[in-house]
Amino acid sequence: MRLKCSAKLDYHQRYVISITNETREQRELRLQDQRRRQALTITNETREQHELRLQDQRRKQALTIKNETQEQRETRLKDLRRIQALTIENETQEQCKVRQERQRIQHSQTLRRVNAQIAAFERAINTFCDRTCEICTKRCYPNQVTKCPLTETKTHLPNEFRNKQVLLLSHRCKSHINK
Repeated sequence: MRLKCSAKLDYHQRYVISITNETREQRELRLQDQRRRQALTITNETREQHELRLQDQRRKQALTIKNETQEQRETRLKDLRRIQALTIENETQEQCKVRQERQRIQHSQTLRRVNAQIAAFERAINTFCDRTCEICTKRCYPNQVTKCPLTETKTHLPNEFRNKQVLLLSHRCKSHINK
């Protein structure tokens, strides 16, 4: 078991040394070969393999981000910003239009979602108890009253209510009237 671990370390050390000693052309060839192998792997994978690969990537990235120090985080974010700036700097005009369109759509979706949340919140807090039960004259919220049609003459109702077709009643009064 110890031999395997030391063999792995030796292999890793040899790999690091070979990478550090390679020329620019060798590096480009190595990276191009890695990209080709990665593309071939991705094109030949099934849907399940694709999902598993993406889940594994997300898990590894989350673990890396969770375990990084503040300096590593700052370095990672700085590198991401630099790469993004280089990408934007080197993109064609068509790529620029596509990127800006994608950003515009994403921004409008975010605004729409935020506005919907704000509207839902305002609807929730701007409900007033502006309904009044016609029997007990209690002030109620809109969801606490119902329109109760009077199909048969109720003898226990006062005369002013017997002639009406529909009464606006609280749930409590409605249950008493329908007994």
